[in-house]
Amino acid sequence: MNGRTFWMLTGALISTLTGVLGLRPAHAVVVKEAPWPYVTLPVAEWRAVALSTSAADAATAQQLLKVDDIGLPARDSHGARIAWVRATALADGALSFPATPEGTTLYAVMHLHNPLTYRSQAFRFRITGNKRVVLLINGTEVAGRYDAQQTFTGDMGSHKIRGMNRIILKVPGGSATTLKVEMTNAGDVRYFSQVPPSFDLSRHVGDWKTVTISNGLVTAQIAKPDVERGYYRGNRFEQAVTVTHLTYAGHTYFLAPKPPFTPTGNHRMVGPSEEFFDGIAWDDAKDREPFIKVGVGLFEKPVKGNNAFNNNYWPVKRFPWKMKARKDQVEFRQVVDGPRGWGYRYIKRLLLVPGQPCMRLEHEFTNTGTQTITAEQYCHNWVVLDKQPIGKGYSVTFPYQISTEKDYSKTATITGNRIDLLSAETTGVRLGEHTTPSDNTALIRCAGTDAAIKISGDFPTSAATLYFETEAVCYEPFFKFTLAPGETVKWTRMYEFIAGEQVKPTQR
Repeated sequence: MNGRTFWMLTGALISTLTGVLGLRPAHAVVVKEAPWPYVTLPVAEWRAVALSTSAADAATAQQLLKVDDIGLPARDSHGARIAWVRATALADGALSFPATPEGTTLYAVMHLHNPLTYRSQAFRFRITGNKRVVLLINGTEVAGRYDAQQTFTGDMGSHKIRGMNRIILKVPGGSATTLKVEMTNAGDVRYFSQVPPSFDLSRHVGDWKTVTISNGLVTAQIAKPDVERGYYRGNRFEQAVTVTHLTYAGHTYFLAPKPPFTPTGNHRMVGPSEEFFDGIAWDDAKDREPFIKVGVGLFEKPVKGNNAFNNNYWPVKRFPWKMKARKDQVEFRQVVDGPRGWGYRYIKRLLLVPGQPCMRLEHEFTNTGTQTITAEQYCHNWVVLDKQPIGKGYSVTFPYQISTEKDYSKTATITGNRIDLLSAETTGVRLGEHTTPSDNTALIRCAGTDAAIKISGDFPTSAATLYFETEAVCYEPFFKFTLAPGETVKWTRMYEFIAGEQVKPTQR
């Protein structure tokens, strides 16, 4: 499975899981009819190239169909420059490409950005012209049919067209090509010939910079925030405190970076990844006006959509972080003067506690604007102990009895205050709200290693979830607050790294 495919499949899965976890209602399957009118895709954004069956051209065709490298390739596999041809606009909005040699195939390419995930809707495509074409989106052929007037119609669920996508028309070579390409449009879709740099999946992959800190016991590697070259540049998680590697007594405790990784995606991070669940400045924003994803950036409010954490909203501006590193700690600062009176100062500190195998994440958030801020942050702790595969052998213990009406017997055993994993099938166990800070604790162990991690916080949880899948076991405690202008709130997340005889056996 390539990176782009993983991104799309995981995105669809996340949309379903929000219903499972109770974070958003689950949606229905894709329906046959799309509710929006047709719009003609802009002719100016189409680019085309005629490819033969030669090895170089075949490699170029494969490169176009790959979805983990989105963007128009400039050269073929032999280094020869690809001569992209622009479409000519006709009076009725149709496009025209000149004749090509017989035996070739014309590949007409455009990119579109869809910020939303309507699992109950489908985009419908309609193509009319002088040739029959094959329509592909992200390398997948769109199922459809031709009618008696030689007009193609085909549907694809909008949850399969998330974020930036590549549309390809495969057209037989020979005479000149004339096509009118339309699709139903939710009002938020944008079209591009070439992918903007901030969405380029191949841009700066692998060249992100890090800083290493240590207290003599624990050593941590942290990726430096960078809106253009950072390890993670997606819309979801905060760039600050991206722990890409951490060791104690020869053990590792978090998911480590591994290819394929999509730096602009919303599906995966590493270490203790933090996110403010919903955006602020949303309710007072009109359609197409900006709202704020705290810790991430300014995004455009869609015409039709809800305030959901996993949408690929159009970025208006990414918020930079200022970073200051010392021997055993790193401080991150972000100051935002947002629209319509919204603003904040956000300080995060990652400290390795002197003389202890412990790490603290300290937060200080000040409302510097004129609007009251209500926000909720959680931490998606990507725990993997010594790279042991997720599934049977992992257990998580809490300081309270777990009560749930849902049947988890296929993936986990819940007994008292403990959850034992039975598989790596994606599962989310809702742990509820806990008003006592001492309840905000989880001890994660694995039978395959004598390493363990204890995750806690100094705050009551507005919600908590144990989420696990093939990637990691994730304790996710939520912290919610409301601040009037000028007010400040502080909260801390703690990590205790355990090894050797301190780790009690996980077997019953």
